[in-house]
Amino acid sequence: MNLSLKILCFVGCTVAGFVFPLAFLGSVSLAFSIWTDVSKDHDAPGKGLERGGAASRLFKEKEHFRSVSESPAEEAFFDAMVTAFKLEVQDGKLQGDDGLLLDMQVEVMRYRLDFLVDRRLIVEIDGAAWHSSPEAVARDKQRDSALSEAGYHILRIPAKHALYTPNIAIQSVREARKEVIRAIFASPDCQANGLTFCTGSFGVRADNDLVAMVREFAPRIHFVHLRNVTREPDGSFHEADHLGGSTDMPAVVIALMQEQERRKAEGRADWHLPMRPDHGHLLADDIGKARINPGYSLIGRLKGMAELRGVMHGAAAMHKMLSP
Repeated sequence: MNLSLKILCFVGCTVAGFVFPLAFLGSVSLAFSIWTDVSKDHDAPGKGLERGGAASRLFKEKEHFRSVSESPAEEAFFDAMVTAFKLEVQDGKLQGDDGLLLDMQVEVMRYRLDFLVDRRLIVEIDGAAWHSSPEAVARDKQRDSALSEAGYHILRIPAKHALYTPNIAIQSVREARKEVIRAIFASPDCQANGLTFCTGSFGVRADNDLVAMVREFAPRIHFVHLRNVTREPDGSFHEADHLGGSTDMPAVVIALMQEQERRKAEGRADWHLPMRPDHGHLLADDIGKARINPGYSLIGRLKGMAELRGVMHGAAAMHKMLSP
């Protein structure tokens, strides 16, 4: 039973006690339980969640996940995450349309986390009553330091944003997820710690600037997965032609070619970026053949390869023509 429900039951038992005196016994029991909840360290491990968060219970409905929220602000944030990332329960886990994973009330070391995004991003919903005193600030700082050293990224969102301006809270999560990628590159900060850049996975979100991402992460890109998706107004998406989806594929390809030239000028042995042209249409005599997985037909991928190579050769020729 969460704190809000306990308080409601306490009020009900107290009122009923004036008619049925035995109800005061329930009030006393609930009062002790409420006092225990508000006086204990919020970071203490939660009962029944020793092996993980809500996902460890293999819930089948979103409402089951929502029920472990410990405050109205957490419930509001959960609802905003479900809407923004189109979270659905799959195999007992909450997953979003772009691969986001969300868990709640997870225990890490001796701390209980409000939310855990993608297994690395901790989101804490901070109410002013419990997190604004000097003691609370010092405790939160010590807690964040310990979790950061363990490899986690911490995002603290004021409860008022979760309750009244959830768009600000969601935007903070989106920015923090990008910071997690940067943090991964920094631990360890070496060339071998790199990225497979998939235009399909990153392209499902309209707020991802793929060309800017290529330029920022270019030195750490070791493999390229070129495929396109079309985003629908409701946020859903589907596979598309390599040059016909929502991603500006020629712009991405040119940015990757520029990275290759930069590496070549540096004398890097890995200047050539290997690429795979998934996913292709089922075409011609591949139709009807056995043992062909959707998106992986030979002719369909050759068509995608031809289109992408056309972009590459055209861009190279145009660069040569415009160079002095």
